[in-house]
Amino acid sequence: MSESKKATLESPLLVRLGAWAKERFPLENAVLFLVLYAAALAYGRMSSTPGEVVFGSDDILGFLAVWAFFLMLRVFDEHKDYELDCHNHPDRVLQSGQITLGHLKVLGVIAVLTQGGVSYYLSGGWDLILMFWLVAFVWSLLMAAEF
Repeated sequence: MSESKKATLESPLLVRLGAWAKERFPLENAVLFLVLYAAALAYGRMSSTPGEVVFGSDDILGFLAVWAFFLMLRVFDEHKDYELDCHNHPDRVLQSGQITLGHLKVLGVIAVLTQGGVSYYLSGGWDLILMFWLVAFVWSLLMAAEF
């Protein structure tokens, strides 16, 4: 039996959010995100700096921001396609009412604050990393509206 079938309206919120994540944003995907992030990071460092490629704690924060970015995109998509998914997938955790769009908005805000906070920290203030993140964030907002 799937996790989304085990969760009920009476289940604690974290259990219901976990069921949604298992269904729509599986943690297993984080492994793929990590591999792609590490490969891009290693390639960038190898091609721009001679010597040993070293990873540090800032890189872990960077990965957290990347993961939060993909989570934000999933939340945007859940909002954008909600009505259609209610018709086509009424048994999903969100469509069945186990969680609400409001719950996902809070999750999305946390994801955005994580990205912005990490970008600001890694930039050391208003610098290129933060500016590039803002451009990607604004583009994502536009895509969420499917302009």
